[in-house]
Amino acid sequence: MKSRTKVVGALVLLVVLAGATTFMLWPRSPWTQEEVSILRALWIGSLAPLPPDPSNQYADDPRAVALGHQLFFDTRFSADGQVACGTCHLPGDQFQDG
Repeated sequence: MKSRTKVVGALVLLVVLAGATTFMLWPRSPWTQEEVSILRALWIGSLAPLPPDPSNQYADDPRAVALGHQLFFDTRFSADGQVACGTCHLPGDQFQDG
């Protein structure tokens, strides 16, 4: 029974030491609390939503979205009929040039 207690004690000590080591080696934030507060204030998600634009009657029309999608991937607008906007501006890469 004593050897079992020693093993359990050693395991507990090992877990505590591993936790302490992880805590000590965990990377610290390069920002001060003041800088973090400033960054949070500048975060775009903290802005109020934009008001509806009365001049854009198509903004929330699903048919307009479908048309835009068709045009974006239509190769007929290129000189050789082989390239669409979506060929280079990849939706999976935030529409950056691929």
